[in-house]
Amino acid sequence: DHLIKQPGYQDLIFPLATCIVMSGAYEDDFDKADEIIYTGEGGNNLLGNGHQKTEQTLLRGNLALKNSKDNGNPIRVIRGHIEKNSYTGKVYTYDGLYKVVDCLSEKGVRGHLVFKFRLKRLEGQPPLTTSRVEFTISS
Repeated sequence: DHLIKQPGYQDLIFPLATCIVMSGAYEDDFDKADEIIYTGEGGNNLLGNGHQKTEQTLLRGNLALKNSKDNGNPIRVIRGHIEKNSYTGKVYTYDGLYKVVDCLSEKGVRGHLVFKFRLKRLEGQPPLTTSRVEFTISS
């Protein structure tokens, strides 16, 4: 998230999101390529299984995404793809500009309050990349 100082307001900070990373870290995420349900930040147990252990709050990145919905600014989406031949186990691709069209707070899979943001891909962009990325070594 990025902080924007509004002109005319001395110490008012207005967080806006400009980019999200779909890494598979949250069990409540849903990805249909052109439409995404993105789970907000916080409450994840950080064990790599995506389980929520506590409630999320409308602060930091979650507030920035809500403000981006209200403001209408586009969000860049980066997706993580599992790639066994990569030394990190994942490859990330830039998949274009999306708009946050809805912000919901509801009970997630494990019963904890989570923020869910529905994003739709903006029209007029190149086709989405495939889930498979090939690397070659150039000489």
